[in-house]
Amino acid sequence: MEKVKNSGRPDRRQRRADLEQVLTLSAHLAPEERVLIDQIYREGLSIANVARLRGRPASTVRTQVQGLIRRIHSPAFWYVVSHGDLLPKPTRTVGQMVICQGMSQRAAAIRMRMSLHAVRKHVQTIQALVSLHAAAMSE
Repeated sequence: MEKVKNSGRPDRRQRRADLEQVLTLSAHLAPEERVLIDQIYREGLSIANVARLRGRPASTVRTQVQGLIRRIHSPAFWYVVSHGDLLPKPTRTVGQMVICQGMSQRAAAIRMRMSLHAVRKHVQTIQALVSLHAAAMSE
């Protein structure tokens, strides 16, 4: 029997499914972040080309894309996207701004005309719900 090496990398179908998930979930990012993901993953532009278009170093663009992918794959992002309609409107809005769009809590507080303390409480509520959901799924 021939031994098949597994490099630990996902196969082509898995990578394609991951890419489709990233493209679908990128709709919940801030507009400028969504454009960045689209340029790289839909249009197929290289990091170097996108960096040139934006007038930024390629390392900066690469780091930003990696951060966006990490955010999209975070349990909190997934929770806000998939369960947001079950959350009270202020909690949902804070989740969309802070967790999905990457806005600072202070900026979200200003935009929502809410205290920073209230925004923090909404974020903590979401984090607690994410933990409860994870615990319930592991049982």
